[in-house]
Amino acid sequence: LMNFLSPDKFLPEEFMPAIKEGFQKSIGDWINKTFPQLSNFFVDLISDKDSFKVNNQNRMSLYLSKYPSGTSLKAIKHFSQNVASKTFSKYDYGKEANYFIYGNLIPSEYDLSKINGMKIALISGYTDKLSNPKDVLWLKEQLGKNVIYFNEYDKMGHLTFLI
Repeated sequence: LMNFLSPDKFLPEEFMPAIKEGFQKSIGDWINKTFPQLSNFFVDLISDKDSFKVNNQNRMSLYLSKYPSGTSLKAIKHFSQNVASKTFSKYDYGKEANYFIYGNLIPSEYDLSKINGMKIALISGYTDKLSNPKDVLWLKEQLGKNVIYFNEYDKMGHLTFLI
């Protein structure tokens, strides 16, 4: 249980032994086939709008067998800090720890102008709840000439690219 609640991990792969993987997949298959709206509800709740319309339903059970996983509680907290502050800043550990780590009471914003000579393809979807079109356009502007390919898809969400 402590491994599961670790601040560095949120449903990590190693938490689910290989034996459980088959069980998860069969549960995911059963839920998706029996209650497809329920499968899409979970995706809609976390990251996409209109998941049933924009995501490949034939891949949903495979996707749900791993969903959500592969991130950390710290990453989720960092994301929420940036949303709340409306900035793109380094992780906020609190004033005392920030001063020790960054030499400042408040974490600084990332300086994306320092990224030079890197070829970047920037792809987004309009039904993405985790990165809205306004934020994607801001990112594109910050990255400047590094962005060699840019496309916004009307009917794609954050997870559509994986499914």
